[in-house]
Amino acid sequence: MLGHFPKSLFLLMVPQLLNFLYSLPQLFKIVPIPRHRLPRVNPETGFLRPSKVAKGDNRDNMTLLCLAVKWCGGELHERTLCAVLLIFQGVCCGIGLYLRYGLGSMMYGWGNVFDHRPSDVEL
Repeated sequence: MLGHFPKSLFLLMVPQLLNFLYSLPQLFKIVPIPRHRLPRVNPETGFLRPSKVAKGDNRDNMTLLCLAVKWCGGELHERTLCAVLLIFQGVCCGIGLYLRYGLGSMMYGWGNVFDHRPSDVEL
């Protein structure tokens, strides 16, 4: 898929690219980075909560997982977090494929989507 459809593959990986961009301050050590950045399990409730940058620091780790837990109320069950992220991935893929094939075909003509022959060849 990478060799023939790089634009489509790029649009399918939007959540991973967003996670990378959101994590850049920690990756470049502008914000302290701990060894483990995944959400932590609250032993009392069994729910996940965002992990912190360091003990005594109120900042959450900069990952898409911790951000999703924070935006969804601060504590989530692992199954719920998985469902939220799968829905986010699906919505991003749907929007990306619509942009690639829906709007792209309007700009370049409907034949461009299905016909990969050079444009100087007559049909």
